Amino acid sequence: MSFATPRRFERFNCDMAVWIHPSGETEPLLAEVLNISGGGFLCIVDRPMETHQRMDVSVELPQRSELVPVIAEIRHIREHEDGNYLIGLEFKEIEGMAVPAFIAYIEAMFL
Repeated sequence: MSFATPRRFERFNCDMAVWIHPSGETEPLLAEVLNISGGGFLCIVDRPMETHQRMDVSVELPQRSELVPVIAEIRHIREHEDGNYLIGLEFKEIEGMAVPAFIAYIEAMFL
C-alpha cells in the first residue's frame, strides 16, 4: 500500500544553481537543482540537513535581471550514492511575485 500523495505540479528536469542559506548558518551554500516545479525543487548539497528546516533561497530565473528571494522548507532528504544529499524543498514564500504567477512562470519556461 502506498501512502504517497499525488503531485500538485509537473516537475521539469533542469540544470541550474541556487544559493541556499539554512537558518542558523552564517554562510550560504551553492546547490545544484536537478528538477523544479511550481511547488518546489530537488537539489543536491554536500551535507545533511534537517527535515522541516526553513531556509532562504536565491533563485536565478531566465529573463529576470535580479535573483528571486524565496523562503523554502525541506520536505525530504536522502543520501545520494556519491555521498552528497538530495533535498526536496517546498516553496513557502516568493518575494516580489504572487505564487500563482511564479508557478505560471516556471511552467512557461519548460513547456
